[in-house]
Amino acid sequence: MIGRISMEPYAGKKKVPRRKVRAPIPRTDFIARRDAKSYAIDDEHVITVRTKKVSDDYLAFLRSTGVSYLFGGDTKMNLKSVLEKLTKHFGIETLLLEGGGKINGAFLAADLIDELSLLVAPVADGSIGAPSLFDASERPRDARRLKLVSFAKQSADLLRLRYRLER
Repeated sequence: MIGRISMEPYAGKKKVPRRKVRAPIPRTDFIARRDAKSYAIDDEHVITVRTKKVSDDYLAFLRSTGVSYLFGGDTKMNLKSVLEKLTKHFGIETLLLEGGGKINGAFLAADLIDELSLLVAPVADGSIGAPSLFDASERPRDARRLKLVSFAKQSADLLRLRYRLER
């Protein structure tokens, strides 16, 4: 799962057509396909999660392009509910977050992360405002303790670290 900002480069240049939808579209989950081998990877089936404040035009556009959508809340996302729906509708029980600090931070704040896998590359970026791994809020929160599970050299200079969150 990746966030909106991370997904934008893969979404293409399609514009949502502005048209008058004849009848309001009910705010119920729409499943275009249940039989995909994987989801949201290259040409695989895409699932998007929205709040119920989304426009009818956008929902009609998603339906017309075969994109499934789930509602994660009325005006604010309930990520626990989203994960339950992904399991119920698609059988997804394991999820890989590949987004940026905002989506990772939202899952961390909701206490929905079990494992953290980091690839450490020998690159340093000291710019102000550089993306962070977790960007949950402006307020400091309690730090989460991690336990090292494994580490491995992936290539000449790349290191993979795996941690489990202590509960």
